[in-house]
Amino acid sequence: MLVYVDTSALGRILLNHADRPALEDHLDEVLERGDRLISSDLLDIELARLCVRMDLDPVDVERVCEDVHFMGILPEVVESAKDIKQTLKSLDAIHLGTALLLADEAEGEEAVEQVVTYDKRMGQVAEELGFEVVSPGRR
Repeated sequence: MLVYVDTSALGRILLNHADRPALEDHLDEVLERGDRLISSDLLDIELARLCVRMDLDPVDVERVCEDVHFMGILPEVVESAKDIKQTLKSLDAIHLGTALLLADEAEGEEAVEQVVTYDKRMGQVAEELGFEVVSPGRR
């Protein structure tokens, strides 16, 4: 199975948010069971910009993303994002468009089934689209 991670999740690790331990435990469990973490190239861009805004070391982005496989923002991703009918911010639509493409075009271990996000609206839409949504440590 593929587990899609968005910026609201991995940004918590960079910012040492209170949810960080629970999130890191969840991501470690995903990897230990042989599943893979995946995201859009958008994640790398958003985390780099977060480092600039918060004066963080960009090397930390590489560390946080070392186990994440990235997918480009392909024309198919753009079309998938545009086809989402629910109200959603543009960058979140790209994240979910990527997850949808990987869910629709893959089978079994290569399909995205879970989305890790702390963005409330993105989580709601992801659930409506059929994904399991996980926000470790959120109360």
